[in-house]
Amino acid sequence: TSTDGDVTVLRLNNDETALADGDGVSMMFGLGTDFRDAGKIGVFSSDSSHDQFNMRFSVRDASNAMVERMRIVGSSGNVGIGTTSPTGKLSIAGASGIGANIYLDNHTADADSANIIIRKSRNATIGSHTIVQDNDDLGQIMFQASDGNSYETAASILAEVDGTPGDGDTPGRLIFKTAADGATGGSERMRIDNAGNIG
Repeated sequence: TSTDGDVTVLRLNNDETALADGDGVSMMFGLGTDFRDAGKIGVFSSDSSHDQFNMRFSVRDASNAMVERMRIVGSSGNVGIGTTSPTGKLSIAGASGIGANIYLDNHTADADSANIIIRKSRNATIGSHTIVQDNDDLGQIMFQASDGNSYETAASILAEVDGTPGDGDTPGRLIFKTAADGATGGSERMRIDNAGNIG
C-alpha cells in the first residue's frame, strides 16, 4: 500500500553484497517457442561507490546480438539514443548519413504542420513565467564540425528579443553567423530585425 499514489507492483533486486561498477538488474523479454531474448530493460551501477545508476534499453538486432539502443543517465537525467554518453537532455547519435535523422510526421486533413518550438522564460522555476528582456537569446541552431579533437561551431542561426517586450508583444530578430577560414564560433553575416529589415 502507499499514501502518495506510488504503488510498487513488481520489484527486481540484486542481492549481491559486493556490487562492482556495471553490476545491476534487468528484465528480459522473450519471444517464440524457444523463448529467445528479444529485448531487455536494465538498471546498473555507473560508479564504484554504487550511488549512481543508469537505465538502459536493449533490443536484438538483425545479426542476433543484443544491442543497447537508449540510455537514461541517473546522475543528470540525460537521455541518449545511439550513444551511451549523452551530453545534453537528449543526445542522438548515428553512424551513417541518415542514422541520426529526426523526422516529425504530421498526418492531419488540415493546414497544420509539425513544429519545433524553442521557448524562453526568465523564471528559474520550470513551467513558470517571467517576462524576457531586450537582447535576450531565445534559441540557437548551431552547426558544428569536428576539427580532429573537438566539435567547433561553423555556422549558427540565433533568435533574440529585439525591443521591449510586453503582454502579447514579443519583438524578435534573427542573426545568421558563419565562421571564416581559420576561425571558429562565427561572425554575424546577416540579420533580420523586428521590422523585417535585412542587414
